Amino acid sequence: MYNFFLLIFLVVSLFLITCIIIQQNSNNILNKNNTNNFLCFNNNNFITKLTMFFACIFFIISLLLCNLSNRDTDNIYLLKNNINK
Repeated sequence: MYNFFLLIFLVVSLFLITCIIIQQNSNNILNKNNTNNFLCFNNNNFITKLTMFFACIFFIISLLLCNLSNRDTDNIYLLKNNINK
């Protein structure tokens, strides 16, 4: 289970990095002549929505991995204490 979420986490992080790079490149091309736009952020852009989706999935999976890792550590600690008694 942990390895499955770790694999998904790696794939999502690569997609997130790709979306961020594409978003920055497309904003530079689209807003080259417009100097009034400070953040170069367009809410209706498909790439922006895709980046937000992958960012949410990234944080959800990172919380799941943290929880699974903590459970495994607790189980190992409990097993070592039971064996020593």
